[in-house]
Amino acid sequence: MITNTRGPKMFMQLRKTDDKSVLEKALSHFDGFHVGASLLSSLGVFVQDVGKPFFIDPMTYRFILPPEHIIDREKGTVPRWMRYLAKTYSPILEHSLGKKTLTANDLNATRGGIQELTCNTLEYERTRFDTSEPALINKYFDKYDAFEEIGDSIAHNIQGTRPSFVIPPFFLVEEVGDPWYRLNLICSRIAAEQKKPEELLYGVLFLRKEILLNSECVDIVRDYADRRLAGIALWVNGLSEESANTEILSNLIRLIDGFRSIGKVVLKLNGSYLSILMNHNGLSGFSCSLSYRSDRDVNVSKWIIPGPPKAKFYIPGLHQAYSLDETEHVLRMFPFLKCSCRVCRDSYGNDLDIFQLEMKKVGYCQNHFLNARKAELDGFAQRGISGAIEDINEVLYCLKKKNAKGARHLTKWLNLMKAVQSVGTGIELPAKVNELESASIRHG
Repeated sequence: MITNTRGPKMFMQLRKTDDKSVLEKALSHFDGFHVGASLLSSLGVFVQDVGKPFFIDPMTYRFILPPEHIIDREKGTVPRWMRYLAKTYSPILEHSLGKKTLTANDLNATRGGIQELTCNTLEYERTRFDTSEPALINKYFDKYDAFEEIGDSIAHNIQGTRPSFVIPPFFLVEEVGDPWYRLNLICSRIAAEQKKPEELLYGVLFLRKEILLNSECVDIVRDYADRRLAGIALWVNGLSEESANTEILSNLIRLIDGFRSIGKVVLKLNGSYLSILMNHNGLSGFSCSLSYRSDRDVNVSKWIIPGPPKAKFYIPGLHQAYSLDETEHVLRMFPFLKCSCRVCRDSYGNDLDIFQLEMKKVGYCQNHFLNARKAELDGFAQRGISGAIEDINEVLYCLKKKNAKGARHLTKWLNLMKAVQSVGTGIELPAKVNELESASIRHG
């Protein structure tokens, strides 16, 4: 089970084959894997060989998207992985796939349909990496050529091929109490009846972010109070922790604190630095990808960007990623924000004239990000929320000395964290935290 004893746990999402070459060199920099059901076989072998804790997202929410969001635009067909999962999970999914938008009524219409879907989903998670002989030797010995050896240097655990916990099928909820909300609850209760004695079961809340504009969202805690649920996996669709307003973030923290109050472990899917800070309020862990984003939106159709994606650099002091052009501009204006991790020292050092040339090299920005994120996690584990607030205050003070009023997301997080330091002492979180006016440190 995930615990709070050493700060939040970070689970890495594997999105593409390039992720493997980066993560295999930094095994001590993260705690486990967040595995999508569509994971490529080669990456599945990587997860098995590494032996770190993992959990599987069954991706059932993809099946309620309209056909135009499912069918491959180039090939005109349903992706093979979706056809396989539909066949594995339920004939109801198979019959609608790529033809019509699946509704909650479709799943409710067939007797035993929800039970079959739930049982098959759990079995898929249990057996996704099941082999007759789990690996006893990890071939990914500690490879730290480009990384700092900070904190715990234990890179892996041999734990077999079963997930750390299983989760029931889940779907995007537009409003509390809507048909999908009720169906998610039914799936959780069926899963609780079907779980094996040795298994941990997490319920899943997949919410439209606007739900968090209503402070009554904390009523959800009562619906998921089943003692058979060891924890809650929380995903707020399309939520950017950097740009979300403080009312949404305040209620998100209320929700997390509410689950903590009834003894649930809470894991946030798709988190940023703010998710580290929310460990203070009961968030036990979070997942993230090497793209640095916290605003994954299942409703956004995949579309092709011509050419390779542009590299982004994570500025540790600002806890946000920027384009290489923007980053160079920021570092020239504010030298105190320069990074001194091993990747940065060994590539461009103090020579910003070669910064972009060096950081465009394959894997450099991602390697740097893992060093920066490990330092953030270790720093929070050592100094807690008070130390984090002190550090943010220092950055804002230094920006102000250079005639910049601050980074808007940092100012917002600072005020929010100051307010929530009182959570647990009987002082209610304000619905809105005063946001100071601040200027962007971007160009112009």
